[in-house]
Amino acid sequence: QQLNWRRSAFSRLKRPLVIWLPKYALDLLAEHTPDFYDWYSGVFVFKGQKNTQKFEIKASLDQLHHNRQVALAGDYTTKEETRRWLHTLNSVLHESKELDSTHLPLLNEIALLYNKLGNLEKAQNYLEQSLDIVEKAGEKLNKGAVLNNIAQVYASRGEHDKALGYLKESLVIQREIGNAPVEGLTLNNISQIYQKKGDADTALNYLQQALLLAQTTGGKDDESDIFSNISSAYILKENYELALEYAEKALQIDIEIGDKSGEGDVLNNISQIFKATGHVDKALEYLERSLKLQQEIGNKSEEGVVLNNMASIAHTKGDNGVSLQLFENSLTI
Repeated sequence: QQLNWRRSAFSRLKRPLVIWLPKYALDLLAEHTPDFYDWYSGVFVFKGQKNTQKFEIKASLDQLHHNRQVALAGDYTTKEETRRWLHTLNSVLHESKELDSTHLPLLNEIALLYNKLGNLEKAQNYLEQSLDIVEKAGEKLNKGAVLNNIAQVYASRGEHDKALGYLKESLVIQREIGNAPVEGLTLNNISQIYQKKGDADTALNYLQQALLLAQTTGGKDDESDIFSNISSAYILKENYELALEYAEKALQIDIEIGDKSGEGDVLNNISQIFKATGHVDKALEYLERSLKLQQEIGNKSEEGVVLNNMASIAHTKGDNGVSLQLFENSLTI
């Protein structure tokens, strides 16, 4: 409807309008907005890798039907592609003389891409522009989300106390407006900061609060993330029995809901539990399963992590030639 209503406005743009869609979405456009679809002058098809196509279709449909937060396609691009995308988004942003709340998704996307490139200062700069907009507009819902994102940048910079300050401010807002799902996400994020500070007990306290919310108002994917983080907290406490118990709970959910990315991550975590308890062959078995999944969905970042862990186990077993090759493969990625 929005596209149909705005056709006359589009015609006054004095430039081409390009809409980039995966094929299944193009089919939906033809089905649900035939008037707009008939208006196009050309459709160009670009074929990507099959794994990428499958991931994007699943991710987009998940978001459409379950309103889930899913990985961005940008998570799977190279650094050069990320830089080109940043150039495009910045060009769009600079066309506006004054920024308002309609620019929040754009500012957030730019910040995420700078964060991916490791340019944390620029990521923080764009997020602070977002914060200024939502504070002026008095939008508490958006302010809570922006505070969460700023906290993640400070966490990446190792400034854990500043990150906690932003997260706890966000938590107050989420509770005030009754936004239980994001409250759970914020509690989970706070727990991760405490884990980085080495305070496993406080982390577990926040995780138990997050778990209660996830089990009453959240989705299964939220529950899986929290189980996985509880497992990590118990690893920090060197309670490997409980760590394995919670990791297996997370794994069961990921398999049940078909979350291959989450499944791959949990398999990697379980491998580290077996490694810590001296079961290196069992650890390697889980890493091989994780590697297969990461390669299947094209998640290069996690593939690098898994290869690094496999190299470490090969080194432990005295297979230095294999270890060196795996380390080099990980470093390349």
